[in-house]
Amino acid sequence: MRDILGGFLSCRIGGGYSAADRPRRGEIGGGGRRALFRSRSAFAKHGPDALPSRPLAPRRAGPSRSPALLRFLALFLRRHLPRQIRRRVSHRVQYVALRGVEGLLLALGLDRASALMGALWRTFAPFNPRHARADRHIAAAMPELDAAARRRLLGDMWENLGRTFAETLLLPRLLAEPERVVCDVPPESLEKARHGAVFVSLHTGNWEIVAVPLVRLAFDVRAVYKPLTNPLVDRYLAERRRSLYAGGLIARDRGVALRLRSLARTGSTLAILSDLRDSTSMDITFFGRPARATPFPALLARRLGLPLFVGRSIRTGGAHFRVDGHWLDVPRGPDAEADAAELTRTIHTVFEGWIRQYPEQWMWAHRKWL
Repeated sequence: MRDILGGFLSCRIGGGYSAADRPRRGEIGGGGRRALFRSRSAFAKHGPDALPSRPLAPRRAGPSRSPALLRFLALFLRRHLPRQIRRRVSHRVQYVALRGVEGLLLALGLDRASALMGALWRTFAPFNPRHARADRHIAAAMPELDAAARRRLLGDMWENLGRTFAETLLLPRLLAEPERVVCDVPPESLEKARHGAVFVSLHTGNWEIVAVPLVRLAFDVRAVYKPLTNPLVDRYLAERRRSLYAGGLIARDRGVALRLRSLARTGSTLAILSDLRDSTSMDITFFGRPARATPFPALLARRLGLPLFVGRSIRTGGAHFRVDGHWLDVPRGPDAEADAAELTRTIHTVFEGWIRQYPEQWMWAHRKWL
């Protein structure tokens, strides 16, 4: 919606001429406002003889004034409507549109909604500029794939992302059917997180449901996330995730480390998606190429003395999933920063192996590499 309004509000006031009938500079009506002012000054100083001798350029008959009026109104609103009000209107429109999509998907049911959104994303997402970026990333990371194989992989990737979008909107309904999520991690293994742990994952399968095994064991799970710029949509999606993260979502800001430290001491499990880069990222090698990775989860586990579990979600067909993972050894050397760097590289070695198993289920479009 913001793009639509931006394009509409950025239009300039025009005169309503067609390309063929537009007057040339120097003719009456040509050259815009400057030419008009020059003609008026000449008339006032020298009389009618000072005006150009060329006839008026013909105006095309038809509905040319309506677009000009709309452009004038758009420019007026952009100049005189405060930015804060425009932002609020845009946020409200986005929220209403999202709720409308949710209503449609609810009417379809989970399986059909997931399939429909996957098909739509497979069809239309290739027109997004991120498609070319994802293609470049795949070509560099997996050079053994030819163009046709990359094209199929990209289609499957967009379908997975479209399905994930629909399933996130219908998350309460998905979680109400426990047979849709199979956990391959023994419950006794997860008991290690009973008194606090760091749980890291990546954007593969449907990453929203990676915490399901912990929820089934009634763990206090808190998720660290980056808030959206639209507060209405942000609160709505947080409500969708409430059944997964009963302890709540924690916005990652400057004070997040102190809050997480106190939560960890109370026995909370901290869930973090750690395959994206951020301002604190360190240099690593990923798929044989220089890349960036956040050391935040590893540093959190090292400094707070918490165990670290790395998990993933695998789409096994339609809206059905399998969750697995394992514990990693947290280095306990004299240098906490060096230990965190080593653990971050270990986490991404695991991630790379998982992505190679199911490359179509990972989000290739984000800016991971240098």
